[in-house]
Amino acid sequence: MEKNLGNEFREVMTECKELIMTEVVGDSLSGLDGRSVAELVQEFLLVGRLMNLCCDLFEKQDKLMDKMDKVMDKYLEN
Repeated sequence: MEKNLGNEFREVMTECKELIMTEVVGDSLSGLDGRSVAELVQEFLLVGRLMNLCCDLFEKQDKLMDKMDKVMDKYLEN
């Protein structure tokens, strides 16, 4: 059975974001002032957005490759 790489990639990225957030909340917030906490949360949100973009790009590339495979298959049949 062939795996859906887009889904698997998104699952791994989600797990990474959860681990990063655990580290941010667990270790980093103790002893920080409000500004530092706000900067840390903003950095986490940016990393999360970047990971989501990577997932979206991966899925688009995967769909494009599927389309190219179908075109090539049709071309080779003729």
